[in-house]
Amino acid sequence: MKVPLSWLCDFAPFVDDVDDLSRSLSELGLVVEGVERVGEGLDGVIVARVVATKAHPDADKVQLVEVDTGDDDGATRQIVCGAFNFGPGDLVPLATIGARLPNGMEIARRQVRGQWSEGMLCSPQELGLADDHAGIMIVEAEGAVPGMPLADALGIRPDAVFDLDITPNRPDALSVAGVARDLAAHYRLPFALPEPPPLPADDGSSPATVVVEATDLSARFTGTVIRGITVGPSPRWLAGRLTMAGMRPISNVVDVSNYVMLELGQPNHAYDLDRLAGGGLLVRRGRPGETLVTLDEVERHVGPDDCLICDAEGTPVGVGGIMGGASSEISDATTTVLLESAWFRPEAIARTSKRLALRSEASVRFERGVDPGIAHRAAARFVELLTGMAAGEVVGGIVDVTDPEHLPGPITVSVRTSRVNSILGTDLTSDQVRAYLEPIGFQTGGDSEDGTLAVTIPTWRPDSEREIDVIEEVARHHGYSRIPRTRPPVATVGLLNPYQRDRRLV
Repeated sequence: MKVPLSWLCDFAPFVDDVDDLSRSLSELGLVVEGVERVGEGLDGVIVARVVATKAHPDADKVQLVEVDTGDDDGATRQIVCGAFNFGPGDLVPLATIGARLPNGMEIARRQVRGQWSEGMLCSPQELGLADDHAGIMIVEAEGAVPGMPLADALGIRPDAVFDLDITPNRPDALSVAGVARDLAAHYRLPFALPEPPPLPADDGSSPATVVVEATDLSARFTGTVIRGITVGPSPRWLAGRLTMAGMRPISNVVDVSNYVMLELGQPNHAYDLDRLAGGGLLVRRGRPGETLVTLDEVERHVGPDDCLICDAEGTPVGVGGIMGGASSEISDATTTVLLESAWFRPEAIARTSKRLALRSEASVRFERGVDPGIAHRAAARFVELLTGMAAGEVVGGIVDVTDPEHLPGPITVSVRTSRVNSILGTDLTSDQVRAYLEPIGFQTGGDSEDGTLAVTIPTWRPDSEREIDVIEEVARHHGYSRIPRTRPPVATVGLLNPYQRDRRLV
């Protein structure tokens, strides 16, 4: 999980001491595997437009690329390039002569098999923006023109990106908000989620229908229609954040969908409503021998254990919680979007993802456990962002199909302060335990004479179910390094203590 510091600061006023933040994240169990300094090493990298390409006369594995760099005289430059994933009209990053890239490479005018190259076209990896090195980066940010510095085109300012190793038991940390919540609690800083205008409940005027037959696989499924949008490039600030987080900007609709997923941890999917037969969605189990073509253009064979998203007439248009289908994807001609924001049963997603050998950013989150209570906020955030950049308006309201029987709710457990201290070897009071738990969303009530707290575990923490799990949260935020070393008490030196005697007896 790549998390830009500037994005974390949307949730709490963190300081810019990157080393201290890295240590704190690792102490909290969100291990920092590396820190990328973004925006450094991009001097001399500009946006160029591909004018023409042709084969190199003496080499098969490279081509000659003529690019427009925005010079006043209209002159073009020739670049020798070994990638072929672009064509005339595309905007690409050009490292000009004298530029030094983040990886230390210095760009010079050079000959390749007798042809001069006046710079180098760059992949995201060469620019230190992402791990993708399969081809040249295509610049699709709104307002990008030849000659513009790449950092300005992408809305990138000097920043630090933390590369976090998120363990399977922390699905909440697969979002910027989740990481910020933990870090803000550590520093005792105020934390706040974005508050988009709430969506009204549908009053029956929504043009889309939502029917859920497999409520045991999808206990909450919402649909929201946004009409009158214009598909195009995303604003530079949004494209820049996605790029820093390791995702390639595609279009404003797709980018907003990915942005909300990364920000709040709620995967979502946007359908072109005009391409959905029957004007709605049906959620059901697959049938033996059934197939569909997913967005990666691969035909998938599904069955009764799989959750399918279908159009209103029952034709599959996606594998629920994993990947949408090619038949209803967003295109430049899309004007009406049907947004899906749902909760899927983790075990079902994990089973289907493994069987189909198909993993996606969505499936990684759903199979670990997405917050069942955030679907409405995520949909409202999507609407807020998209209508702010692509016009459009919500028609009707949010259609919500929820089955409370299969939807997880908050859990309340009894936590004994004496047990906390016994496990950790600390001497904490009940008030100190409260102070560690409440900033991360664990609500505490009650406080009997023996120091027992009634702790309500938030729905975004499916990994916590028992008293010992809550004690682990206390330990994380108290700080393992602050827990003193102690020896088990023994009655007489050389004898077994009661715990050791019982264990030996067992």
